[in-house]
Amino acid sequence: MTTTVPDFDIFPTIAPKRDTAPAPRVIATDVPRFNPPIERPLPPVPEIVFAEPQPSAPTMPEPVADPLPEVPRRDLRLLAAERTLFASLPVRARRRREHKPPTRSEFNLRDEEGAALAAVIFLMVAIGLIITGLFMNLQAGTTQTALIKSALLSRTAAESGQDAGLWSAMQRECEPTVESGEFGYTYELYGSDFKVQPPTGDNLFGAHAGCPETGDYYLLVKSIGTDGRGREKEVVSVYQWGDGTEETTFDSEATERAMPKLITRTEN
Repeated sequence: MTTTVPDFDIFPTIAPKRDTAPAPRVIATDVPRFNPPIERPLPPVPEIVFAEPQPSAPTMPEPVADPLPEVPRRDLRLLAAERTLFASLPVRARRRREHKPPTRSEFNLRDEEGAALAAVIFLMVAIGLIITGLFMNLQAGTTQTALIKSALLSRTAAESGQDAGLWSAMQRECEPTVESGEFGYTYELYGSDFKVQPPTGDNLFGAHAGCPETGDYYLLVKSIGTDGRGREKEVVSVYQWGDGTEETTFDSEATERAMPKLITRTEN
C-alpha cells in the first residue's frame, strides 16, 4: 500500500513557497520483523534457589509442680518451737547459725608482692645469721689460738728464766737478778739457811735476796716470762743443796758444786 502526501505548506508564514514541486514521499509498510544474528551466546541465567526455612525448636513441656508432701502435725509443732527458740536467741548467736556461702577472694598482685618481699627478707636474715655465726666461730677459733700461743710463749720465757737463774747460782760470778728483753724473762735468786722449813713462792721463811751464801740449805729461783702482748707467767722453784744436812750446805768457796735437787715448784 502506497500513501501520497499532498503538497501544501504547513507553515506559510515562516518558509517561502517552493518553486518546484517536491518528490512524493513514500512510507513503507508491512516490513518484516526479525531478530538480528547473535555472534556469542548469552550467559545462562543462574538458578535462584531459596533457602529452606529452619525447623523450629521443639517446644518444651510445661513444668508440672509436684505436690508438697504432707508434714505431720508433730513435725510442724517442732518446727514452730525451733523458730521460737531461734527468735529468742541473741543477735550474735543468730549470726553464728547463719550459713553464708564461701566467698572467693580476687587475685591481688599487691598481696603476692608482699609475700615475695617477706620471703626475701626472711632469706636475707637467715643468710646473715649463718654468715655471722661462721664469722664468730672463726673469730673465736682465732682468739683461742692466739691465747694458746701467748700462754706457750710466756711459759717458755719463764722456763728460760729458771734455767738461767739456776745456772747463774752455780757460778762464781753469780748474778742475783737479770732482766732479758731478748728472751722475755726476768729472774730473781733467794738463799735460805732456815733448816726447819724450806721457803715457798708465797712465804720465804727468812730467806735473803741475792745469790746463795755459805751455809744456805735452800735456793729459790723466781722467774717471770712475758710474751709479745704483755701476758705474764710466773714460776717459782725451790732447790735443796745435798740432802739438807750441815755437811751438804752451800759453800761459796768450793771450786766444784753439785747440782741442787728440786723439791717444790709453783706456777701462777
